[in-house]
Amino acid sequence: MRFLFLFLFLFLSNCGSGGDHRSSNVTYKFSGILVPAYFNDERLWDVLAGASSSLSFYVIVNPENGPGKETDPFFSDVISELRKSEKIPVGYIYTSWGERPLSEVESEVDRWLELYPEISGFFFDEVSVKPDKFSYYREIYRYVKSKGDYKVVLNPGAPPEKELFSLSDLIVIFESDYSNLDNLTDSPNREKSACIVTGVPESAWREVLSSLRDKCSFVYVTSGRKPNPYASLPNYFGDEVKAIFGTF
Repeated sequence: MRFLFLFLFLFLSNCGSGGDHRSSNVTYKFSGILVPAYFNDERLWDVLAGASSSLSFYVIVNPENGPGKETDPFFSDVISELRKSEKIPVGYIYTSWGERPLSEVESEVDRWLELYPEISGFFFDEVSVKPDKFSYYREIYRYVKSKGDYKVVLNPGAPPEKELFSLSDLIVIFESDYSNLDNLTDSPNREKSACIVTGVPESAWREVLSSLRDKCSFVYVTSGRKPNPYASLPNYFGDEVKAIFGTF
């Protein structure tokens, strides 16, 4: 009887009482998170500002498909609160796969700095991975860095050649739906790579994080789907942040 009791005790101790405990020994080993925050819900911004920030916590700010033409007090306050909570707010700028005139891109950099002087860097979207476009992104990188110590995040949504990593602080090598995760390939620079996975159900986010840990250093997993998967935060956001920034 004593042997049976000991066996049952050890069995129940190892099983735990739920999914969270079963995964408590998983170390995800990420450097940080990159959250596209394309919403103006004050409650959601409060969640972002209040989230743990012991590591690099990038937040993409996008008032009007870019900075817009005048300061929006709401987003000015948002950026200020992010800075106070030691987050890294980066302003959205699209590049049309390297076809948008450089003068327009540089003007948007200037407008971000003029309208929102507390911005910490820039998120350049629609980035081409074609080598003949590298000079375009090299000029953008130089222009941003000439303005000060601002972050440069590029989003091609696919792994680029190694050279492009020298023209950025962070590159999104995967941005797609959960169903396409098998298409993710290795990055030539994991430490500067970010992966964004959308459409992830609550039952699968831990598994997705585990599958990403050897591919990229920065991550974001959300349940949101098209047309705007970044219109909100997933219900599991708090647990996701804890997992990314340590163990869960």
